Amino acid sequence: MKAKIISLLIVIILFSSCKTKIDNPLISFKLGESEELWNKKIKHNLSKRILSDQYENENIFRYYFTKGNDSIFADVHFNSDGYNFGQLRSLKFDLRGDTAFYFKKKEYMRSFGTREIETVDKLLEWFIEYYGAPTDSVLEIPLKEQLALNKKLNPDEKYREIYSIKPEMGALLWSKENYTIEFYRQKEMKFPFDTVPIKKYRNAYIVYKVKNLEGELKKITEPIKTKFSPKDVAHVSIEYPKWEKLNKKNYWDYDYEFKIDISQVQRKGREEPRNITDVQFNIVLTDAFENEICILRDIKCELDKPIELHKGFLIPSVDFVYTMQYNSHSNHADVINLEKARDLNKTNKLKCLAEVTAVVFEDGEVLK
Repeated sequence: MKAKIISLLIVIILFSSCKTKIDNPLISFKLGESEELWNKKIKHNLSKRILSDQYENENIFRYYFTKGNDSIFADVHFNSDGYNFGQLRSLKFDLRGDTAFYFKKKEYMRSFGTREIETVDKLLEWFIEYYGAPTDSVLEIPLKEQLALNKKLNPDEKYREIYSIKPEMGALLWSKENYTIEFYRQKEMKFPFDTVPIKKYRNAYIVYKVKNLEGELKKITEPIKTKFSPKDVAHVSIEYPKWEKLNKKNYWDYDYEFKIDISQVQRKGREEPRNITDVQFNIVLTDAFENEICILRDIKCELDKPIELHKGFLIPSVDFVYTMQYNSHSNHADVINLEKARDLNKTNKLKCLAEVTAVVFEDGEVLK
């Protein structure tokens, strides 16, 4: 009888220990499965309330990691690379907290704020219980050294950075048969004079990736890149034009100066990772209905330094003013059209934009 009781206790303890482990973090999904299958599983998990609260029309849902009666929420992103199609390449759990901003009115933001260290570290303990100790980690280096390394990235390395193919510094790693797991935590910044202990992470996430992520992404990005035109890789922002009356001595002298500030030249089109050294564009002046009045062609902007893609945001680069002096009595078509634009500008109904027509990449290749 005593032996039966001991055996029963062992079974109960084993059963209890199994139950106290975190539920499968991957839910029912498998990295590498087809688009049709993972979309079908999303619908199923929504019907079971395992997933909930889709964010706008994105493949982002609220999910709760569960261990016994305890739970920790996250926003789960299916294919977090931004291409919401194809096989399931990645599954990212954003662990940042929800917050609210006040711009005229209160705006609720999901997974945009800080998260308590205690909560995130508890989830890390759950993962270690489920998967075992991390098999590797990425060494953190000082910010100054990071910036120096980033300047030396070649296009292939830049591609891996932009698409987060390589894990971030400080991440803990698990390597499985056909996927990897990264657990990333970044504490809030602490100033030298601040004596209060840091209690929150400014960023935290877990991401599952197929092991051949770069190859799978190239199948998507290469066909897109081959169709790029100059306007797909660079954007020029311009201010409203100004006309200044000049003091002329003779009838044939220039009597007006047209001036327009080129406020920003930005890099875009992340599928093409190469830096750009020169940009050529047209300035187009239109009426309120965007009917073309005047076009100034092939304006060249030689940049002080190459413009490059940065992970998650665009870096503007340029401080350039385009000027053109002319005689308003000329019969040249450009002058006649500029005068029409000057008259329209007095009524505040003039519109202007820049159209990129050519770029030069850092390796000398020209895209027209």
